[in-house]
Amino acid sequence: LESADAPVPAALLVALGQAEEANSLDDDAREHAKSAYRAARAQDNAPAAVAAATLMTKIEASPADGFEVAELWSDLAVTELDQLGEPDMSLRRARVHEHLGAAARRNGMFERGAEELRQALDIQSALLREDDPRLALSSIELASMLLRTGRDAASLRRFEAGLQQLRSILGAEHPDVADALQAQARVYSRGGNSPKAYALDSEAFAIRLSTYGADHPLVWNSQYYLGTSLMKMERTQEAIDTLRLALASALSSGQKSESQLLTFRGGLALALGQDGQTE
Repeated sequence: LESADAPVPAALLVALGQAEEANSLDDDAREHAKSAYRAARAQDNAPAAVAAATLMTKIEASPADGFEVAELWSDLAVTELDQLGEPDMSLRRARVHEHLGAAARRNGMFERGAEELRQALDIQSALLREDDPRLALSSIELASMLLRTGRDAASLRRFEAGLQQLRSILGAEHPDVADALQAQARVYSRGGNSPKAYALDSEAFAIRLSTYGADHPLVWNSQYYLGTSLMKMERTQEAIDTLRLALASALSSGQKSESQLLTFRGGLALALGQDGQTE
């Protein structure tokens, strides 16, 4: 379409941005999501404008200083939904709450994040069947957020129940199960139980490797977390080797983002410093 100097439909730009975001290509996804929003407004395509603004809310949840930007995009998405006459209880509104909750978590705003995720779960609970995996995923996300606010025992039980439900619905080898395992691993890692975190990360890594193959950003993320757990367990050389592999894989691939590379480099630098190396 571009080579023919024809206008690109906003919905197509949204789809492209969603595919890029799903593969951790946040820089490309951000560019196409913004273009999609502009195109949607120019083409008077309100549903595409909602999708683009919602996608931008999700993308801007990633940078550490992105909450204000994510909140701005969420407001735009809600405004578009209001103009469409969307009911208060709709899955599209739930998705906006989910992404804004993720942005709050990334910025340490755990109470705000829990509030957003609770609103999303309330909507989903009213609209989805009990065996819908989205309910289990949302319950896991909320439990993870509540754990960050210090509400430990009940939240951990909720997390375990959500993970068990997800396994029973999707199967033990489903990629969404890997995402939940990695989220649970972070809970144990923050609580100081690095061996448990490492075991969960190993399970998530095996699922992702089997699903996606070695040349995928989510597989590298799993390697990164395995490396950080090894570092906390003072298995320093294993941590260095694992983190080097994650960084080398990302650098040699066309599927990489600058934020991911920065994270991987930082993790490797910490491991090298722990080992007394100045590389």
